[in-house]
Order: sequence, then C-alpha cells, then structure tokens
Amino acid sequence: MKTYTLYDRNGKPLRTGGCPGYALDKILEVDAGEQVLEGIHSSEYYLSPATGALEPRQPIPGGFDTLAITLGETATLSGLPVPCTVIVDGVKVPVDDGVLAVTPSTIGTYRVIVDEAEYLWTMWEVTVSD
Repeated sequence: MKTYTLYDRNGKPLRTGGCPGYALDKILEVDAGEQVLEGIHSSEYYLSPATGALEPRQPIPGGFDTLAITLGETATLSGLPVPCTVIVDGVKVPVDDGVLAVTPSTIGTYRVIVDEAEYLWTMWEVTVSD
C-alpha cells in the first residue's frame, strides 16, 4: 500500500490517500500543476513552489477589527496575504490589497474563510444584528 499527499499548483495540500503501489499512477488523477508526494503529510505544511520542500504554514498575520456589528456597519479584515482569495459565506472574493471590508445587508452570521497555501486555514464568524 502506498500513501500520498496531493498538492495544488500553489503548494496547498488538497487531500491524502492510499492505494496499492502498482496503481498509484493509474488511479490518481493529477491536474496540470498539481504535485504528489509519497506519504501522508500534515496539512500544517505546504509544498513550496520555490524550493519543492515542505514548509510550515503560518498563521494569518491579521484579523477582524470586530466580529459583531449591526446592519449598516462594517467589519474589516486586515493583514491578509497579498493577493489572496477570501470566502465569505461560500462566495470567493479576491483581495489585492490585504484588506477586506464586510458590510452585510441582512441580519445573520457570516463565515469568512482564508485558505491560502502558505497560511493555516482560518475561519471567523461575523454576527450582524439590527
């Protein structure tokens, strides 16, 4: 049995698995730019495109100024990697300047996720009240 870890083109770990050794190349579908390393590797590491080595994923250096707002107010997430993609309630939002302003138009709780290759997966919940 061979085990493996699959990484996307930026080095972010996508999944781990195992299969008979003779079948690894035949079973595993790898898209252009993705890479496979033999063995199970922690999701706390990414595969550096620059060096080809596993490097520790770092915590996101910033955060929200507040996690509880009322309608019409804004919660600002700063200190983000540049560039990056932030997922706000399932919608991907590109961020080019390291700052994301969240100004929801309805009451509720919004999940905000950052999952970039060099950084640990991080989620916040912004609660909006009236």
